Amino acid sequence: MSALVRAFARDPSERILATATTKFGIDERTGPWRAWQIGDANALRLLGERYTTPILAFHDLDVGRQRLLGFSVEIVDAVARDSEFTRIIVDADGSRRRPLKAPDANEPVFPAAADTVIAVAGVSGLGQQLDDAAVFRPQRWSALTGQKAGAPVTPVALARMIAHPDRLLRRAPPRATQ
Repeated sequence: MSALVRAFARDPSERILATATTKFGIDERTGPWRAWQIGDANALRLLGERYTTPILAFHDLDVGRQRLLGFSVEIVDAVARDSEFTRIIVDADGSRRRPLKAPDANEPVFPAAADTVIAVAGVSGLGQQLDDAAVFRPQRWSALTGQKAGAPVTPVALARMIAHPDRLLRRAPPRATQ
């Protein structure tokens, strides 16, 4: 997310909001943005009117788990519809800091306003054992790709995860570029 914000921020006309529809690491408060804890869509809209520098916004803080809590898709969609932000970058599917992930049935959580969706997979997970250290939900990964638990994660298994009907992008809005 920070790389995209940096790239878009090169254009001074961009008003950038970075957020999540899930949870993300508390350490992400530090980045190429000013971080704000915000309660609702109206407060987010006001940030878009007042600031031209990139903003990272989150709804709440879970100090015990070291997580920032994002917003519902309804709030992200409302802000996309009625704000001054020219770019809204949303982390829609966390992997709990593992390089690879098998999405659950209700994931990813994309806002309807999404017009571009980028799947991210950490190639550092390739060659690692298929277990909880390298893959979030390794049993589901195994079920979707046919790869056995404990075996090294292969590029073929990653390709299967990307191509599978229950894949990483299956819930993307139909109009979104993938």
